Amino acid sequence: MSELDLEDKELLFVISKGFSEKELFEPMKFLENRGCNITICAENTEPVENKIPILPDFSFEEIIPGKYDGIILISSKTNLKKNKILKERIEAFNNLNKLICAIGNSVDLLAAYGILKDKNKENLILNKSSEVEIFGTQIAEKLIQPQIE
Repeated sequence: MSELDLEDKELLFVISKGFSEKELFEPMKFLENRGCNITICAENTEPVENKIPILPDFSFEEIIPGKYDGIILISSKTNLKKNKILKERIEAFNNLNKLICAIGNSVDLLAAYGILKDKNKENLILNKSSEVEIFGTQIAEKLIQPQIE
């Protein structure tokens, strides 16, 4: 399978309190190494606390879907299902046929917003590497098992 062309793509990562650092930083590293420009947003511009506090570039209200090639939702312990602003922005990405990705429990968020009709059937693989698999609706880390001799 040929490499997915990611050079100069503008991607938006959505984080919230309790996000998984591994689910944020591993896909970011993978995508930045392939030439993507990453922007991070959250409910507001305050630092998002977890093990490592992250200062988002801007809030959900400031998202301009037409500016980005895709949006990536990072799983968290925060329930964003009732966040009307985020829902409106994700619906706009969907209406523009932009790439919408969910990592971990963010798939549930897309299902709650009505974006995924069947979260088990919409995982079309777009690209594979030794580090990360990119699906039509999610980016999932590939677990690399140590070789036992």
